[in-house]
Amino acid sequence: MHRFIFAVVFWASGASHAADWVALTADESSRILLDLASVERKAPDEVRFQVKRIHSGQKDMMGLQYNATLGRYVLACDSGIVMFRQQFLLKDDEVVWTFPESGKAQKASQELSDAVIGAVCKPAADAPR
Repeated sequence: MHRFIFAVVFWASGASHAADWVALTADESSRILLDLASVERKAPDEVRFQVKRIHSGQKDMMGLQYNATLGRYVLACDSGIVMFRQQFLLKDDEVVWTFPESGKAQKASQELSDAVIGAVCKPAADAPR
């Protein structure tokens, strides 16, 4: 009985931190997904979140094969400034390369699509669930 309870508690705690991927955009080359479970507002203007881009075919970076990228972002919605960390993935979720976290603020429009910026910068009451 103790094993059963432990298994349920262990599964429930893992499920509570599971990603909740929602498709934002798609075309013939890739799909962009937002992890709703990762969206976290630290301040009225600052939002943290992660986005996955799944490519329709294999890509190559210096001999390293990948088919997806995962970006973790901190975005200041009012100023349009973003900091991020990007990972390259194989089989949609196996990490094969991680760029160091960017400490340099960049224009969000250079890193994120309008669909992503619009989805995460909505007021909390209007944000997708």
